[in-house]
Amino acid sequence: MIHTPMWIKGHSLGWDAMNESWGDLSYAIQALQAGHIPFWNHLERGGYPFIADPQTAVFYPVNWLIYISGMLFGLGPWLSVFRSLLHYFIGALGCHLLALRWKASVSLSLLFSSLYIYSGRLLKSKDNAGLWTMVWLPWLMWSLDKLLAQPNYKSARNLSLILTLAFYAGYPPNLARSLIFLLFWSVYKTIQIYRNQSDVDTEISDFPNYLVALVRAITQSVVITLLLCAPGIMSTLQVLSESERGQLSLAQLLMSRFQLLDILDILSPRLIHSQSYALTYVGLVGASLALIFVSTSYISKVERSFFVGILLITLLWTCGQNVYFLEYFIKYVPSFSLWRIAEQYAFLSVFSISIMALKTGLIIEKYSQSQAVSLLKQLKWTTFGLGLVFLVSLTISLLWSHHSFMSMIYSLGITSCIFLLTLCSKLPWFNLSRFWLILCLISWADIALQQQDLVKISQAYPKPRRDHLVNKTQSFQRFVDHHALRWRPASRLRRADLNGRYSTMVNRRWHRYMKAAQKGKNLYAWGGVSQIFQRGHRPQSIMNPAPYAFWTKQAEYIDHDSKLIQSMSKRSPQQALRVFLGQDSSLSYLPSKEDKLQARTSHALKGQQVKVQKAAWGQISIELDIPQNGYLVVNESYSPWWRVQVDDGPWQITHRANYIFQAIYLTRGHHKVKLNYSETPTLIALGISLLTILLMVTAQLKWWPKSVTKINSEKVHA
Repeated sequence: MIHTPMWIKGHSLGWDAMNESWGDLSYAIQALQAGHIPFWNHLERGGYPFIADPQTAVFYPVNWLIYISGMLFGLGPWLSVFRSLLHYFIGALGCHLLALRWKASVSLSLLFSSLYIYSGRLLKSKDNAGLWTMVWLPWLMWSLDKLLAQPNYKSARNLSLILTLAFYAGYPPNLARSLIFLLFWSVYKTIQIYRNQSDVDTEISDFPNYLVALVRAITQSVVITLLLCAPGIMSTLQVLSESERGQLSLAQLLMSRFQLLDILDILSPRLIHSQSYALTYVGLVGASLALIFVSTSYISKVERSFFVGILLITLLWTCGQNVYFLEYFIKYVPSFSLWRIAEQYAFLSVFSISIMALKTGLIIEKYSQSQAVSLLKQLKWTTFGLGLVFLVSLTISLLWSHHSFMSMIYSLGITSCIFLLTLCSKLPWFNLSRFWLILCLISWADIALQQQDLVKISQAYPKPRRDHLVNKTQSFQRFVDHHALRWRPASRLRRADLNGRYSTMVNRRWHRYMKAAQKGKNLYAWGGVSQIFQRGHRPQSIMNPAPYAFWTKQAEYIDHDSKLIQSMSKRSPQQALRVFLGQDSSLSYLPSKEDKLQARTSHALKGQQVKVQKAAWGQISIELDIPQNGYLVVNESYSPWWRVQVDDGPWQITHRANYIFQAIYLTRGHHKVKLNYSETPTLIALGISLLTILLMVTAQLKWWPKSVTKINSEKVHA
């Protein structure tokens, strides 16, 4: 119902879902179909470590289901839609389990799921990576609550598995934000357990024993999580220092459109600012129940203060540069300097509001009938008060022609519905299950009406009409797409694009190279680009670009990176092929004076001398016959984990050349050269993770027969 406008238009998800996620899914499926683990993406950015970017989520088990679906039913845009809908289901199921653990009814758990899943923050993230990790927050709270109640290996293992899923989901910074929330909550919960033990006059020695068991279980959980997440951690750490994320500016870390007055969006979307996304809006049903949570005396002051405090802290973090609060943490807490987009903290805000609403519902269900009636009466007068506020706001908007006119109309109608529903609490047909279900329907209608600006974020179903132009690109040559072809054509068409998806995990060298290349064609030509596609312009061609692999005698040593790029941009490969070596290049072999002969051969001759047999999935095979000692330049991005084998000899490292590419030195004669991308630390970590899983499965199988026997014996005894 909420997404009906998008389905009617025949639209698909917008933003990152089509422009980024679809390409990642397509490439991973193609690699797996070819029999390779996609460690390296050879189709974009001149090649880059695919797994090292967490958003590719190759190790994520949920993606494996999507991979299988893609292999069976094709690589269409539906993959991204399926991915988002699947994560909505995962988040709703986690909310349902958490509510049931806290003894909520099924109908109340459905309402809680709706409040969180269709909150403003998750609706805005329906088509980007922020959603994938945050749907696991209810699961994390559910498993942590079980661990705090019974600190043992089983609960520690379950928490570890969910932490691993949240880590591999694609956006680790949001996992870090979730852990901050859960850390505060676990401390509060532990104190609450201590106070409960003291109230029932248990022995003082019980709590120290509980703490020992808790520390042991948490330690087990942390160790297991690190072992399971080791491949992703190792792969990302190898590229983090050279990526854009490794040097984020303060402005990037604090970037946020959310302002302090936008906190009022909790009551009604865009109440103050017409351009606000209403990230904190969970619906008037949730807001009303949360207000009762704050004001009722049936809930302890400590619990109310805790959740209100968490809500205020996360809201201030969400404000980013608009309030001097997050900046303090960035300066004095090192880990905060890795998490950009301050608006992501709103996930924790809407989850806190949803928890408050759930707690209010639990009080209504658990307490006596008279107390439940009292709370329902409080809900009635809360909605009545909100209705008066909206009525006054509506009058003001009419007088001032304010943008919130329609929003006030909707809010007034929703509060009226809730108010009328509470008036029916004394009717014979009334019961709490029906009450929660009707509130759930009201909440859905509320979101569908009030959050049209978020629901409408979509784009027409991708229909690539210019893909046929890329077919003119010859084998082992590249093109450059500047948002003209769209939807990551390289992964879709299996043709190499020197450009590609941009994220903060891109290599800084590649980013500088591409910025410099836009000022002239020579840098594109050195990267083997034969076609340039730019939005609003006709396709451009580059005649005789540098081959994917070429041999040359001419080497130019330059002591500074900026000068190296300038030198490459001033020279064209059409004049003479050469290798440019920087001061950090490890290619230390210098040819002798006798070898320094000019090798001004034509492109046709060089093409005959160097034959590329394969260049895909991190594997390159080249056969060449060279008349003199010289350099073999390969236009595949350099990485310290590339290894080269010449004529079945030992595997050796390659060397950075031409700023972002690589080269090796060869003697004259006929050679067969193989290059292979192999992340040794990641492979070792992957082996450790598989061994950990094997040990966990073995332990479970060893324990399972005993547990089944124990249960059966208890049944017989009963």
